[in-house]
Amino acid sequence: MAKAPKLRLLKPALKPLGPQLKPATDRRYSSPDYKRWYKTAKWQRLRQVILVRDNYTCRMCGRVLGARGEAHIDHIQAHRGDAALFWAEENLQVLCVPCHLSVKQREEKRDKCHRIAREEGWLE
Repeated sequence: MAKAPKLRLLKPALKPLGPQLKPATDRRYSSPDYKRWYKTAKWQRLRQVILVRDNYTCRMCGRVLGARGEAHIDHIQAHRGDAALFWAEENLQVLCVPCHLSVKQREEKRDKCHRIAREEGWLE
């Protein structure tokens, strides 16, 4: 009986795209360490302090928030990983979900676009 032919391994036709999609030197694509701060007990305590300070009321529309998940704690000035700004009580406010996801996020996105354009030299 004849032996079956051996199978050859084929070279992969595609190369990994990781480094090309996420340059290590570009800050915009790096994984921020500050995201872990949101999962700490310290943040949960601070969040509760801010909710009580603002009487569970959205600072933008004045809506009183009661149910769990209705309130977002927002950084008035974007911290961008600055620990002092992240933890500063005077930099925090209560917003309802609609205000945070629409008005505030639109403002932050516009500011981010302008900042990137200045860094790239598109704006003076």
